[in-house]
Amino acid sequence: MRLSFYRDVAVVNEKHQVFMVQQVETGHFFVKKTMDLYERDVFFQLRRAKIAGIAAIVDWIEEEGKAYLIEPYISGQSLEEMLQERNRLPEEEAVDYILQLCRILQSLHQLCPPIIHRDIKPSNVMVTEEKKVYLLDFHAARQAKAMQKQDTVLLGTDGYAAPEQYGFSSSGPAADLYGVGVLFHRLLTGSMPKEAAYCGPYQKILQKCLQMDPSKRYTSAKKLEQALLAVASRKDGIGQKEQIEQIEQMEQKQWWKIPGLWSKHIGVRIGAAIWYLLLLLMVGVAELETGSLAKVIYSKISLFCFLFLLTLWFGNYQTVWKQFPFSKSKRRWVRLVGVFFWGWVWMIALAFTIAVGVDFLP
Repeated sequence: MRLSFYRDVAVVNEKHQVFMVQQVETGHFFVKKTMDLYERDVFFQLRRAKIAGIAAIVDWIEEEGKAYLIEPYISGQSLEEMLQERNRLPEEEAVDYILQLCRILQSLHQLCPPIIHRDIKPSNVMVTEEKKVYLLDFHAARQAKAMQKQDTVLLGTDGYAAPEQYGFSSSGPAADLYGVGVLFHRLLTGSMPKEAAYCGPYQKILQKCLQMDPSKRYTSAKKLEQALLAVASRKDGIGQKEQIEQIEQMEQKQWWKIPGLWSKHIGVRIGAAIWYLLLLLMVGVAELETGSLAKVIYSKISLFCFLFLLTLWFGNYQTVWKQFPFSKSKRRWVRLVGVFFWGWVWMIALAFTIAVGVDFLP
C-alpha cells in the first residue's frame, strides 16, 4: 500500500482530515489530505501543469474507496487568519493579493480544458512570509465543459459561490471571478457584500465582479487584473494605457523564453526540444563552404543564425508579429498571409547578408 510510505506526525486540521506526514524513505515532510468529493481529472491535470501559486501534487493515492492527496507543506497565514486579526486590510495590500490571485486563475483558466476552482474564499488563499500567494483546496474544482448546461455537483461556500454554482447554469471562469469579488470586498471592508457597502476607488470593479449574470462580469482574470492595475495607476498618476504598456514591457523582458520550451503543454516542449537538437545537428553535418577555415566557421554560424532567427519569427518570439503590418489584423487569414510574407522577407534579407559576408572573407 503506497499510503504506508507516509507516516502521520501531526494534525493540521482534524475536521477536514488534513495531516502532516513524513515520507518514510526520504524523511521529507508533506501534507496529506483525505478527499471525499472531488473530480479526479482535475488533480491529474494539475499534476501535469505545475502552476505557480498552486502547491505541487507530490502523490495521488486511491485505496479502499478513498483518495489521498500528498502535497508540500506551505508555511504562512491564510487571508481568513489575517482578517480575524485585523478585520480588514489596507487597500494596497489587498490589491496585491488579489492581483496575484488573478494571475493564478489566468493559468488555471487557460488550461485545456480550463479548471474552475469554485471555492475562492479567504481560508483557501495562503500568504507566505515573502508575501507570495498560494491558492489551496481544489476539492470543489471542476473542468469546464462547453456542452454542459449546469453543474452536476453543487459545491462551494455560501456567500462566495457564484449564483450559477447553485444549478442555474454551468460554472465557467466567471464563477471564480465572482468569488474573487466577494473576497476582495471582504479584504477591503471586513464584511460580506450583503452586510456592508464599499465606497472607494475599486467600487465599479467590485460591482462588475458581483453581477448575478456571468456574462456581465469580466471576461477573464486578465481583464480583471488590468482593471485593478488601471485604478491603482490612476492613484499614482499613471494612465491605464501607460500601465498596460508597462506590463507588456515587463513581460517582454523575459528574453530567455525562446519559443516552445516554456509552453504549458508537454508535447509542445518535447517537439521544441527535438527541433533545436535537429537544428544543431543540421549545422554540424552541413558542408556549405570549402576553402579557408574562416569561411567554414562563418558558414556554419550563419546557417545556425539563419534557422534560429526564422524559428524566433515563426514562434512569434516576444510577440514580434505585432510590430509588422497585416500580422496583427483581426482576420485570421490576413494574419497568416502577413506572417508568411514577412517570413519570406526575412529569409531573403538574411540570405543576402550571409552571402555578402562570405565574399569579404579570405
